[in-house]
Amino acid sequence: MSETAAIFSDQRTPAYGAGGVLVAGVSELDVDQRAVVESLRAAVRASGLTQQDFARAVGTSPSRLSAYLHGDTAPSARLLVKFQRIGTALHAARQEGVPTALDAGTSLRRALEVSTRPSGVLRFALEARDRLRDTLENRPHLIDAWDAKPMVGEERWGTLLAVLVAHEFTAAGRSAPWWTSVDPLAVAWFPARGRLSEGQVREVTPEWLAVANIWLAASALEVA
Repeated sequence: MSETAAIFSDQRTPAYGAGGVLVAGVSELDVDQRAVVESLRAAVRASGLTQQDFARAVGTSPSRLSAYLHGDTAPSARLLVKFQRIGTALHAARQEGVPTALDAGTSLRRALEVSTRPSGVLRFALEARDRLRDTLENRPHLIDAWDAKPMVGEERWGTLLAVLVAHEFTAAGRSAPWWTSVDPLAVAWFPARGRLSEGQVREVTPEWLAVANIWLAASALEVA
C-alpha cells in the first residue's frame, strides 16, 4: 500500500489520548464531515474532560458522542455549536481559575461524603451560588461554562443546586442553563430548619424554592 493510500485507508479503531479523549479514528469521511468531527474533538479536548464526562456535561450519552466523534452520525448544527461553546468556555474558566457548575458539583459530592450536618453541605451550595454571581457580574465571557451539567450524585442537593443557579441567572436577566429545569422533589425537604418549626420555615421560604418542594428560610440564604 502506498503512503497516500495508507493515509486514506479505513481506520475504524479509535485511539485515545490523555484523559480518555478520542484523538483518532476518522475513516472515509468527506471534507465537511471531517471538519465537523475535528470541531467536536477540539471541543472535547478544550473542555479538559474525558469523553464520557463531556457527554454527560452537555446532555448526551457517551455512545451518541462516540458516534459523533467517529463520524458515524452527525450532530445538528445547534448541538455542534453547543458543544463548541461549552468546551471553549470550560477551557477559558480553567485557564482563569474560575469555578464552574462542574466544580460546584464536585464540592457538593465531597461535602456529602464528609459532612455530618446538612448545614455544612448547604454552605458549599451557597458558596457555589456566590461564585456564580461573581461570574455573572464580572466575567460574562465565562458564563457559558455554567451550561455544563454538574454531577452531584444526590437528588435533593442536585435539585437545590439547579434551583439556585436558575434563580441567579433569572435575576441577572439571562436564560438559565438547560440542566436547571428540574422536577419538584416528591417529598418536602427542609435542608436546615434551625430552631424553626416546619410550618414556620414554610412561611419564610422564597417562592422560587417552594415550587421545587424545598423549604429553606430566606435568612439562611443570605450568607454562605
